[in-house]
Amino acid sequence: MCSSDLARHCTVTVASTDGHVAVTVADDGRGITGDSPVPGIGWTLTTTWARVLGGTWEWTSGPQGTTVRAELPRP
Repeated sequence: MCSSDLARHCTVTVASTDGHVAVTVADDGRGITGDSPVPGIGWTLTTTWARVLGGTWEWTSGPQGTTVRAELPRP
């Protein structure tokens, strides 16, 4: 995300509510093609660490860009 010249804008949002912290990263690139991203080390580690920390991690993608969101419990 955000590293390709196909994305012109990238937004990072951090919000704290109800005992959780949510981090969202979104870009306006071409999106991830196929049913799922290639499970590289970044995707794998992000999924694993979110789960280990008691949180969630999700992604959506389409022709208007890709969004990833992690929600973790606050300490």
